[in-house]
Amino acid sequence: MFAGGLNSYTGLKAKSRSLQDIHLSVLGIFMIAIYCSVSGFSGVFTEYILKKDAMIPLAIQNCYMYIFGVILNGLLMFYQSGDMMSYQSFNRYTWAAIVSQAFNGLAMSFIMKHSSNITRLLVISSAVPVTTVLSMVVFNMRVGFEFIVVVFLVVLALCMYNSISSCKWGPSPKETCV
Repeated sequence: MFAGGLNSYTGLKAKSRSLQDIHLSVLGIFMIAIYCSVSGFSGVFTEYILKKDAMIPLAIQNCYMYIFGVILNGLLMFYQSGDMMSYQSFNRYTWAAIVSQAFNGLAMSFIMKHSSNITRLLVISSAVPVTTVLSMVVFNMRVGFEFIVVVFLVVLALCMYNSISSCKWGPSPKETCV
């Protein structure tokens, strides 16, 4: 959250606003704070649900957890359009996004069932440098020094977590972590 706030705040001081510059507004910072809070709570609760009944297969647990999403989204779609089968605005990009998000959800539930919410957050945060590099190549975006600092902090957090999590914190005083 600190890294996102640093990048957002320094983006507010920019004099020019080009479509190729990465920047956020005060409202954006506020929305990021809300998103981080809700995401953190939902991640911890989801991990609890997945690990509470460890004997139930992951596919069944996913069905239990997402049935509410299917019902709520179906009701919202019916309320907004009045027609349950209005897919006229769906194209191949829409379906590609739906399929990729479905696979993303399956991967995240697998990570949370067999690892932890922290690992999930580190996987998500590693998307920041990857997306930035792809945006620079594909869309010719420019990043500022502050954004490079943010990416460095994310990569540093990934390295620190992976080096610490491989240590064994047993009762033996001989074991040390470097």
